[in-house]
Amino acid sequence: MGNPTVTQFEERIAIAEQAECALAFSSGMAAISAVLFTHVKSGEHILASDGIYGATYSLLKQMKERYKISFTYVDFNDLEHVETKLKKENNISVT
Repeated sequence: MGNPTVTQFEERIAIAEQAECALAFSSGMAAISAVLFTHVKSGEHILASDGIYGATYSLLKQMKERYKISFTYVDFNDLEHVETKLKKENNISVT
């Protein structure tokens, strides 16, 4: 059983975004962690912005060591450069 205020917030965000559902987290890092741990598997590659939040950088570093993932940092403002760094094995992009 969830918090009714949070549930109502999630429902309204889903409506506003025309989405099937929405999830609310207590912090940005909680949301980022949930996405990464849900979608990234051992051995995969992440394309990350060179301007990501410091705690996200630390999380990726820990994931690299623990889950043997690889990642490349790029300037997401330079879309041509991003395109050259895209790899078939990229699982997720973090901006």
